Amino acid sequence: AVLFTAVAMLGWHNVWMARHGRDLASNATQLGHDVRSGTQPLWALAFAVGLAVLREGSETVLFLYGIALAGEGGNVTLPALDSREAAIIDILRRQYAHVSAEIVLSGPGLVNLYDALCELAGKPATPAAPVARPAVGGGAGAGAAPSRPSHARASGPAPRAMLRR
Repeated sequence: AVLFTAVAMLGWHNVWMARHGRDLASNATQLGHDVRSGTQPLWALAFAVGLAVLREGSETVLFLYGIALAGEGGNVTLPALDSREAAIIDILRRQYAHVSAEIVLSGPGLVNLYDALCELAGKPATPAAPVARPAVGGGAGAGAAPSRPSHARASGPAPRAMLRR
């Protein structure tokens, strides 16, 4: 409905401008001359330009909002291009009813992909390292190296190595 409204507004704009465009251009030119000569205040020109920008902006926002609502790319079903990818998706389907691009390519999704690749290779997935937080403002642990995220792998084969055939 929003995309249809945006298209209708753009169509109406074209029809209306075909009828009134020359008059508007003439009026805008005259206003510019009047401001330059001092017979009209500068705020009159600023107001006219502001209205034009707001109108164009509202059309743009409606159009882009309609496109955004038309679909969310992350929820697209992940396709398999070969038997190996199909096997990975089958492993992920045991945990998720719908395997989308987001489930595989998001931050936590990369861990899901790593686990599936390890299972496919017949190797155990290395558990995540415990998270150690450095103390704030000194004390024990101050100055320690930053901790790894809780989903990061401490050791074992790198996911990149698992992707090689």
